[in-house]
Amino acid sequence: MFACGPWLGKLFPEVVGNRIRATKQDVFFFGTPAGDDRFTESKLPVWADHRDRFIYGIPGKMKGEASKSPMIPAGLEYDPTSGKE
Repeated sequence: MFACGPWLGKLFPEVVGNRIRATKQDVFFFGTPAGDDRFTESKLPVWADHRDRFIYGIPGKMKGEASKSPMIPAGLEYDPTSGKE
């Protein structure tokens, strides 16, 4: 197992090639006020919206932890080494 993240294709070009490529996308983290547990995993499930574009959300595990909500599809190709699109 290799945990190379976005560099996998560059490290193993003959095996992976362009099958996996790094892209840039917006990810939003929503925090809640102190003591607010309405958006923790015990009260809010993981959700997905498949309409116009694929959006999903993952609740925070504990009070005060942010919920994650990225938007799919991914954006432009991104070079993780240079940080440029």
